[in-house]
Amino acid sequence: MVELKRGRATQHAVSQLARYVRSVQQTLGAQATVRGILAAPYITAPARLELENRGLEFREISALPDQGASGAPVSAQPSLFEV
Repeated sequence: MVELKRGRATQHAVSQLARYVRSVQQTLGAQATVRGILAAPYITAPARLELENRGLEFREISALPDQGASGAPVSAQPSLFEV
């Protein structure tokens, strides 16, 4: 389960992700493993602490693709799922 935010990730986003993960986990059953990943350009310190306490993950992403020397967008965005 990935929660994507275009701006700063706050504690509200963490709570939202936790609700989604809990709902999917209940639907799939106890034998299923559900990862919760919050993806955003920036996360607040309290939100990061809450993520860690809930066993959820954070991945930093760019809101817009970077531009290369030619001015063309660079499409090589790292995967959210690389550990």
